[in-house]
Amino acid sequence: MLQGLSTSASGLFSAQQRLEAAAHNTANLNIPETAGDDQLSPVEIAVEQIAAAQHFRAGVRAAQTQDQMLGALLDLEA
Repeated sequence: MLQGLSTSASGLFSAQQRLEAAAHNTANLNIPETAGDDQLSPVEIAVEQIAAAQHFRAGVRAAQTQDQMLGALLDLEA
């Protein structure tokens, strides 16, 4: 049961990193890329932000479900 919470926490951390990377890309959107053509377009950045936010919401919901299940299990044992 606790492994599920650990997995959810890992997913939340991953989503947080994706959101931070998208924010960084947005902040640096008008800075010319010196390494080549690997700079994302504004649309690609927006899509990444939406996907990361959905990923974060799914992780939160998974953690909430695990919490509810653990609470129900403890209620059964009492």
